[in-house]
Amino acid sequence: MLSRLSPITRLVLLVSVNILAISLDKVRNLILLTLASLALWASTKPDMRKIRFTLMLVLPVMWSIVLMQGLFYRGEPKTVLLVIIPENLPVLGPLTGGVYLYYQGLIYGLVQSLRLVSAMLAGLAVAWSTTESELIRILSIGSRKLSIAVGVAIRSIDVISSELNVVMLNVKLTSRRGVSLKIRRIVRPLVAQVLRRSYVMSLALLSRGFNPESRSRVKLNLSLLDKVVIAVTLGFAVFIGIVKLLTMLFLYNLLYVPALDYLYRWALTSL
Repeated sequence: MLSRLSPITRLVLLVSVNILAISLDKVRNLILLTLASLALWASTKPDMRKIRFTLMLVLPVMWSIVLMQGLFYRGEPKTVLLVIIPENLPVLGPLTGGVYLYYQGLIYGLVQSLRLVSAMLAGLAVAWSTTESELIRILSIGSRKLSIAVGVAIRSIDVISSELNVVMLNVKLTSRRGVSLKIRRIVRPLVAQVLRRSYVMSLALLSRGFNPESRSRVKLNLSLLDKVVIAVTLGFAVFIGIVKLLTMLFLYNLLYVPALDYLYRWALTSL
């Protein structure tokens, strides 16, 4: 599915998923959003390495957030599902005040974890289906400076990482104590290398006739499918986001529009 869409449409899908993840509160809605993100992720046809990476990224986030909220939920009401440490237990009971697993905490943790997971899956799908050159081309539509900066940053990650390893190894070998590493001894040579490389790269760009002030001539070539997907997904996400914002302003007594009473009730019961 994603392969048939343009790179800018994929980024719009990612933005839409993030807006919906923030705006939705009901578990059923977030489950549907997560399933939609999972479908996007599956459309990239991930191999076993990517599947393992996704599981290692998603599962710890889900179980840790759900479990922590279930144990340390502070809202009301609270329904105890499991008593882990009773209050009358010697030593630990008076010390902790009792440790319980709360149903409302599990639900709240599930909501928060689904928000993160849906955004993660959509982000992985877009990252794995969009090449570096496509991303730079999209950014160059708005600003050539930004596209060049992002491109250089992406290509420099591996170089900086290897230089950091060299610097740390050098500090370890020359350190008298052999254990403690001073931050300044690591940062200074690394920053010097980055500045030197930036200067050389700037000269190379200028020598090739690069003008950061010139306007980009990149045009958007969107198919009918791209236009429909952008209009539907972004329009729906923005609508839900605006409704959520208006409802929050109403709940906090910051803005109340009587004509929107029906919209407030719908948002509180359905979103």
